[in-house]
Amino acid sequence: MKIMNKKIMIIWGMLIFLICTTLLLIGFKYKDTDYMRLELDLRSATKAYVKKNNLNPKISESVKVFIDELINDNYISEDMAKKYCIDSVTYSNGILVDDYKIETNCDKNEE
Repeated sequence: MKIMNKKIMIIWGMLIFLICTTLLLIGFKYKDTDYMRLELDLRSATKAYVKKNNLNPKISESVKVFIDELINDNYISEDMAKKYCIDSVTYSNGILVDDYKIETNCDKNEE
């Protein structure tokens, strides 16, 4: 009887693992690739803008860069920023890793 319970537990464990793996893969497949590309572009544009304008914050401080500044200096295109209602990017200087927080602001009346 104990051997049977052990086999059932192994089968259930494998089944749960397969279900979780399948759901994870489906989630990665259907991510919005345009937004992911825009996010990477915003990170590099913000980093270049901060470096060019000597706005480097101290460790654990942050700098807020508005999207209009990045568009006016031709770091990113206006189309994608407007599509996702991006308002600003907050750049925080960390000890090991820099942090970028994208802030959105959509007015429902404009659409």
